[in-house]
This record gives sequence, C-alpha cells and structure tokens, in this order.
Amino acid sequence: MTSADHPYQHLGANRFWKSGVAQRPGEAFDDLWTPRWQIDRQTRFATAGSCFAQHISRWLRQQGYPWVDAEPAPPGLDAQCMADGGWGVFSYRTGNIYTAALLRQWVFWALGLEPVVPEAVLHDGRVYDPFRPLVPQHGHATVDDMLAERQRTLEAMRASFSHTDVLVLTLGLTEGWRHRDGHAYPLCPGTMVGRFDPVLHQFVNQDAAAVQRDLEATFDALRAVNPGMRFLLTVSPVPLTATATDQHVLVATMHAKSVLRTVAGALQRAHDDVDYFPSYELIASHATRGQHYDDNLRTVKGAGVDQVMAHFGAAIARQAGQAQLAALRPWPRARLATADEVLFCEEALLEAAAPGRPDQPAAPLCLLGDSHMGKLSRVLQAAGVPHWGGMVMNGSAWFQNRFLADPQDQFVPLESREARQAWTRALPFFAQGWAPRQARIVSNIGVQTHVAVPAFLQWHQQRHGHLRLDAAEAMAYYQALHRDKLLLLQSLVGQGYAVTVVTDPPTQSLHPVWGRLLAAFRSYELVAARCLEQIGCEVVQPGAHWPAAQLPPAYLAQETGSEGQRDWLHGSPAYYAALAELAGLLPGGQGVAAEPAALLLAA
Repeated sequence: MTSADHPYQHLGANRFWKSGVAQRPGEAFDDLWTPRWQIDRQTRFATAGSCFAQHISRWLRQQGYPWVDAEPAPPGLDAQCMADGGWGVFSYRTGNIYTAALLRQWVFWALGLEPVVPEAVLHDGRVYDPFRPLVPQHGHATVDDMLAERQRTLEAMRASFSHTDVLVLTLGLTEGWRHRDGHAYPLCPGTMVGRFDPVLHQFVNQDAAAVQRDLEATFDALRAVNPGMRFLLTVSPVPLTATATDQHVLVATMHAKSVLRTVAGALQRAHDDVDYFPSYELIASHATRGQHYDDNLRTVKGAGVDQVMAHFGAAIARQAGQAQLAALRPWPRARLATADEVLFCEEALLEAAAPGRPDQPAAPLCLLGDSHMGKLSRVLQAAGVPHWGGMVMNGSAWFQNRFLADPQDQFVPLESREARQAWTRALPFFAQGWAPRQARIVSNIGVQTHVAVPAFLQWHQQRHGHLRLDAAEAMAYYQALHRDKLLLLQSLVGQGYAVTVVTDPPTQSLHPVWGRLLAAFRSYELVAARCLEQIGCEVVQPGAHWPAAQLPPAYLAQETGSEGQRDWLHGSPAYYAALAELAGLLPGGQGVAAEPAALLLAA
C-alpha cells in the first residue's frame, strides 16, 4: 500500500452501499453469505428455534441433506396427526423455542445438567406440558402420560446430539416468561392453556448479555458431548405478534431483533465453530422494500422464503466450486398445501387474543366463518363499520363439521381452544335483544369449495365412473354432507336474524388442477345456493358478478404459500372491499339483490 492508498480503495463492489445495494442488478442479493466451514451432502443438520426455522428444516429435507429427526413419528400417521403431534417440524419435538433461555433449559434437561421440572397444566379436562403446550395439540390423558412423553423427547434429544454436524438455530424473541423459581416458559402461562398467576409468573426481556450467556452455556454443553458440532445462527425476520413491555410493538420488535443480531455477530466473531446466515437481512432490511411480507406486514411470503433458501443453496454450491446449481432440486410449487406444510407456530396464535375491531353493543352485524370472514372483517374495520365476529375456524374444520350445537351459545367450535375463544368474543352479539330481522349475520359456512368440490367430484367419480352431474343427486349429497351446518343456519334464521351466505371468490383458475374444473366449482356453488335459499338464507354469489374470466386483476391475492404456491383460495383486500359493497355492508352501499340460484346441472 503506497502513501496515497487507503483501505477503501481496494474493496470489492459489494462493500459499498451504492454498488452493493442501490445499484445491484435484479431484485435478489447473491453474495451476502459464504459458509464458514465446508458443507456437503453428508453434513447432518439439526434445526431448532422460532417459526422461521421450519422453512430451513423443510428445505434441507427437500434438497436431500441429512436432517436429524431425533424423535421420528410412529409409522402410519397421516399429515394431520403428524402436525397435531408436533412430529417432523423441528429436529426436536419441543415445539418452537423462541428464547435463548428456553433453549438452554431444554438442552440442560436433556443432558442431565439441571433437574427436570415436573410441572403440568390441567385445562379443559386434559393435561398439557407447560414447556411445549401444543405438543401434542390436544394434550394428554394423565400427568404420568405427559411426563413420560417429555422424558422420551429429552432422551431422544440427548441421543441425537452425538451425530449432529451443524445445529441451525433461529433466534426469535428476547421477551419471555419464567416461573419465580427460575424455569422458562415458551409462552405466557394462560394464553394457550392454564391460568396466569401474577405471583408465580414473571415477565423477562433479556438483554444482549443475558442472551449471550445462555447461548454460550448451551454451546459449551453441546461441545462437551460432541466436540465437532458447529452452530449456524439466524435471526427470524418475523416481527413480534405482541409485546408485554410498555413500548409500541414496532419499537419492541426492532429492539428484540437488534439484540439478537448483535449477539449472533458477537458469537460468530468469538468462536470458529459459530457462523451466521443472514435470513433476517434478506427479508427484513429496508433494501428489500418490504416486498417479502404479506399484507399483515408480518407473515413472510413463500417467494421470500424461496429467495432466502435459494441464497443458502447458492452459497453452499459456490463453496463446493459448482458453477451451476443443477444439483439443487427445484422448490416444489403448484400443489395444495397439506397439514404438514402449515407452519406450526404457537406465537401466531396470540393474535386470537389481540384487541380487534371496536365491537359495539349497538352493532347489528356479526360475521361467522373462516379466513374469508376474517379478511372481510379487516376491510370493515378499516372502513369504520362496527361488527362482531370474523374468522372462527379454518375452512376445513367447518367442512368436517367440527362443532357441536349448543342451545345457549348457538354452537361450540371443536377445532381448537383459539376457535372457542374467538367465538366467545362474538357471543355478546346474541344477547342484545334485536327485533326480528334487525340484526344480520354474514357467513360462508356450508361453502368451503376448496375442500368440498374435490371431495364431491371424487365421490361422484367413484360412484358413477363419470362427472356428468345430476342436479337432484347433487342437492341430496349437499344436504346430507352439510346437515349440521344447515341446521345451524336454519336455527339462526328461525331466531329472527337475517342470514346472508357469501360463496367463495371465483379464483380457482389460479390453481393448476382445479383451474380446469371451473364449471364444477360454479355448479357446486349453485347447488349450495339453492339449498341455502330453501332454509331462508340470502345468498351472495361473487362468481355470478365476476366470472373468473372477468375478475379484475386487482382482486387476485398476491400472496404465496410457504413453498411458493399461489394463493388461489382468497382474494385481495380490494376484492373483499368490493364484496362488502356487493353485500351492502359498507356505509352508503346499496348492495345487490341476490338472484335465486339457477342450476347449471342437468335437471
């Protein structure tokens, strides 16, 4: 270096903001990470941490890397049972591990470095593990069963440590809750199961020093049993659902992510066996202009996950000297999401406890249904339309009749405790003493075409060997399958409520398979409309006003699923605003009179 030189003269383009960020070609970064150690097809990965770690687990399995499954599921379980039981999500059957304190606790328990706390929670007649409250989702029959299953998980963890090459740990939160005796919880007691006790349960917001101490202690304990284990840290780009501090949630989120990122960098600099992968920067930095988040500014789009994992794979390929990435299998697309593809994220369930719209006793409107009603609710809330209810259960749960009629509360949702909580918050609507037809219920139960139509077509094909549908037979099928939902809606009509049922968005054309069967979807909705009208419901059919070929592009959802598949179930916020106007729910809106269903099937 001459006297005229200085250190910045010889840096590469990616060391300057202008050339490395502002003027980079294309939308994606391609050189943010170089693996610190050699990674190949024999590298055995374990994954743990917050929700975003599940994307890494899935990618590793899909790409054929050895993924440590410490506690494999019993043979013969279907996808729903796998998801309910917490199998195949992380390497350890612990559920999400959001904080460094909880990670240290699990590892110390598994290695016998601390006594296991024999705590259990009794809730709704079932026993739950307070340290993984949704594993399994429906709890245990007895305390002994719960403790025995926890012990099996700890033994499986201990056995897996010795054959793990790289532990990928996604850091999620600094906020957490602990017992006054010191042990950590994954969530605030009482939010999912059990009851909050302000004397026993203490809020903790770890600073950087505390997070680093817990991670250092954890890594030291693991090095003692496997000196060759390495640690790849990431920071989850998913913001906090809620904060227990006295700060705004945006400020609390930035604080938490800054602390976690600081600790990850400090550990990387201090230890040769610790590396950092920038998933947080690839998703959440302002250089990406927020394009990787859904409309709620929290959920990461499938395309964003794809980009992060493509960056991960490309870096490994470059390290291996591969000029091409052909060895990487393409990320699967264009298929229905199944239960094992749904992120298992307890923290997101806290949204069920969030204050919603300003429900007012004078509001004569209640929404009852699945995610479509939840999206419609957000549109009404933004427009200042007071109402009750919204999404109560998932569409598949409605389709499967996972509820019980109840003379006092109309019905009891059986899908989850979150569903029961959501419905409980809507129940004051029914105690207002409305005059007949003064109050309105808008629902989409009895539709759910994304599960109903494929099931109907499969039933018809097996029964007849063809898909030439008969109107009378289709109506009989519908009435038998949806008997419980029809009885519920008929009961609401009989109580004097004006009940409007809204059919699904005409967006099935986005699906690579069902897009070829648009006539079947339309026919099924017409059958549903005829049956619903017979029990006194008004039916609003978006497909009659916006056929698939005429649906404005602005009405199509832009979101993608966790593996990049296009969202063909929902419309965009603009669609639900137009739907609200069509149904006469917005101020000044006249609505469109529903026409009687005219069946397209053979008479």
